[in-house]
Amino acid sequence: MNFKDLQKELKAIKGVSNLSLIRQNVIKIDLEKSVSKAFFTKLKEDFYFEHCSLITAVDNQPDFELVYHLSCLSGELTVDDTKMSAMIEVHIHPVSYTHLTLPTKA
Repeated sequence: MNFKDLQKELKAIKGVSNLSLIRQNVIKIDLEKSVSKAFFTKLKEDFYFEHCSLITAVDNQPDFELVYHLSCLSGELTVDDTKMSAMIEVHIHPVSYTHLTLPTKA
């Protein structure tokens, strides 16, 4: 699959919004939290994104945004005529601090 076809496929997935190309080989999307498990499964099984290089958070008080950085290193996705790996940056927001359970002192 080529990178341009991937962009079209991603736009059609429920819960995906604000798709943009931030570099020649990097797609950024916003994703609804409620569909994240199904989306990440599809990303791995159908689109070959097998490597997660980083998970981070952006503090947007009172909530925060999770950001996943994933790559397809297998070569199953082609980026034009290059040997670059296809990458995707997935932003999930807002995530509420109230859903976190912090350890308590005994």
